[in-house]
Amino acid sequence: MDQSGAALRDALDDTDRDMFRRSSDDINVFTEAVVGFISKLADDTVQKMIIRTFPNHKPWVDKTIRDALRSCATAYNVGLASGDMDSYKAASYNVQKALK
Repeated sequence: MDQSGAALRDALDDTDRDMFRRSSDDINVFTEAVVGFISKLADDTVQKMIIRTFPNHKPWVDKTIRDALRSCATAYNVGLASGDMDSYKAASYNVQKALK
């Protein structure tokens, strides 16, 4: 993200802002031109990411909570196989702590 931010900053620094002022005396046309230019520049410069969301995912569940849940599930499966559920108890506590 730093590279795309720096590229966007450089492109904005190199922009001839007087071009927009000369294009129109109407403030609404001027505003639309500037906003359109900035959005086009951002679309061309900033890297896009696709983030998949599902209807059953809660917005407050972030990566730390998902990682804690995964480690808890892994500890549970290992605990069932070995008969030692202490690691599961610790992982379950970590999930509780991550949720708070």
